[in-house]
Parts: sequence; C-alpha cells; structure tokens
Amino acid sequence: NLDVTDFESNLEGLIITIKKSKTDQKSLGSHKKGIRKSSVGPKYCPVISYENWIKVSGINSGRVFRQIDNSNTILEKLSDKAVALIIKWRSKKAGIDPKKLAGHSMRSGIATVLARQEGVTETDIKKVTGHRSTTIVQGYIQDAEIFDNATKKLDL
Repeated sequence: NLDVTDFESNLEGLIITIKKSKTDQKSLGSHKKGIRKSSVGPKYCPVISYENWIKVSGINSGRVFRQIDNSNTILEKLSDKAVALIIKWRSKKAGIDPKKLAGHSMRSGIATVLARQEGVTETDIKKVTGHRSTTIVQGYIQDAEIFDNATKKLDL
C-alpha cells in the first residue's frame, strides 16, 4: 500500500514512510525506513530500480507497486497474493524451489544474513525488520550462529 508520496529520494538512497505495518495495523504511528543505494552497481540497486520503475511506468500519484496485466497495462492495485506469486515465480527463474519461499522468507533471510555479520546486534536487526521482541527476532534468524560456539576457540 505504499504511495508515491511515501517515498523521498536523497543522495544516500530512499526514505520510505510506512503508515501501516504488521506491527502497527491500526496506523497509530508512522515510521521511516531508509534504503541505501547499492555499492555493487546499478543492476541490483533497489533505489535505481525504484527510480526506473517510476520513470518507465509514468506513475506520479497513487500506489507505487501495481499489477501489470497480460497486455502490459498498469493497473491500480497489487494484492498480497500477487506479491507471493511474484516471489515464487522469480525464485523458480533463479533455480530456487518456490515451495520453500514466501514473503516471510525475505524477512527471515535478511535477519539471518545480518546476524552473520560481525558487529550487528539484535537491536540492529530489530530496526530493519520492525520487530519489538528479541524472542521473535531470534526465531527469524535461521542457524546464523550454529557454529558460533566455544569450539571455535579450539581452532581444529
């Protein structure tokens, strides 16, 4: 449900105002998320992808993420089911079993990757995922620390 007015571009990337979320379904207080420009180049940069989509689609008001029908007409809405289908379709194209992925997988994946990075705390991860509970965040982190135990001191 992100609207064009929810996005603000600056030199570092995008600032997105999230008015309603899974953790704030009654829209009691909006919060902002930052998306940095990618350092690996334009092909994988979400900021450049967003800017290109806005330019190519001609969207200047309303929802940013929309359905495209079979005749390439951009429609007004994109359902949550459509997002799940897109994730599964793209995963299949990438050689990943689509039965193993869902929208939830993306959140779990970023939590897991961040947990593997040295110096990243659970508080840092909660800022990205929007979780308030450390217990819930720990459930999202899949085996990131499985080898991070006292045996690493043995250097075997």
